Amino acid sequence: MAEATSPGQLSRLVRDTRAKLKRVSKTGKISYGLPLRDLAARCPIVAPAGTLDLRTGRPLPTTLNYTWIRRLELGEMREAPSAIELEALARGLELPSDTVKLAAGAQYFALHLTPIEHPDRPGEMVEVLIERMDEMSPGQLARLIRYAENVAQRHAAQAPDAP
Repeated sequence: MAEATSPGQLSRLVRDTRAKLKRVSKTGKISYGLPLRDLAARCPIVAPAGTLDLRTGRPLPTTLNYTWIRRLELGEMREAPSAIELEALARGLELPSDTVKLAAGAQYFALHLTPIEHPDRPGEMVEVLIERMDEMSPGQLARLIRYAENVAQRHAAQAPDAP
């Protein structure tokens, strides 16, 4: 089970983004810092009717719960959010879902999307998603990038031509 015990990348992303979101009062006054309940209302869960929460066995709610978001912000959520929860959170925060998913990967699974220089093309940067990258030597990283490119090229060569 993936666990986070303190605020990590996703927690900070949620907290910082929520602080920047605008809210408009009934009188038209604009302020920043969306309350948790308002953010939760902006996080619709999109799933087929009757979909069950795998953790509880109950039907999924229609939006994220504000206490769930609070626990996430504070780093109190020990289990990684589901893909459905991350998609809902991204909608509410008005962020690309990949941004939210990458932050969750960093916080709960020690996965990091990191730009590094291509080993064979100086000056060209590539982004790689690597677990425990800080434990790898530059030579190991270079071999990993070359391997990933070879796999991608083989996959592209085997893919049927687009109509």
